[in-house]
Amino acid sequence: LYSHRRMKILTIAELTNNKGLEYAIEAMREVHDATLDIMGVGELRIDLELRIRNYELGNGIRLLGFVPNAAEKLCEYDIFLLPSIKEGLPYTILEAGQAGLPVVATNVGGIPDLIKDGMTGLLVPPKDPHAIALALQRFIADPALRTRLGSALREKVLRDFTKERMITETLRLYRHNY
Repeated sequence: LYSHRRMKILTIAELTNNKGLEYAIEAMREVHDATLDIMGVGELRIDLELRIRNYELGNGIRLLGFVPNAAEKLCEYDIFLLPSIKEGLPYTILEAGQAGLPVVATNVGGIPDLIKDGMTGLLVPPKDPHAIALALQRFIADPALRTRLGSALREKVLRDFTKERMITETLRLYRHNY
């Protein structure tokens, strides 16, 4: 017997303005059949709690605080979301990729080096809750797309972001510049 299960979306981020978490919370107003867990600590916790309460989304969004070994929990989720406004090369996307999770992320900083829209994940503009909601809904509605993009990101991470390659590239940069 088929039982319908709500999709589980995960964000791992510091609770700061740069991470755009208020846009993820706002997006969840449009996303049905899904929950959002946010792992992380930071100065915006109380503000985010108030937003969740004001949107009456308390049953669908949880602030989990600091979670030790958060990467080990990735397998419990269906989709990874990173709604950053500013970002370098986010390690959390590398971890989500290693776990084979499909990723929705904003088109900022180093994120497009990891996520190619429609190929290794879905990119959305920053500060755009509606675009975040549409991308999440696209993944929720299409299990084959989730699997395909999650697998493609996993292959990219395992190929391009090995510890050995990162050490070699870092050493090459130092030797070239000094």
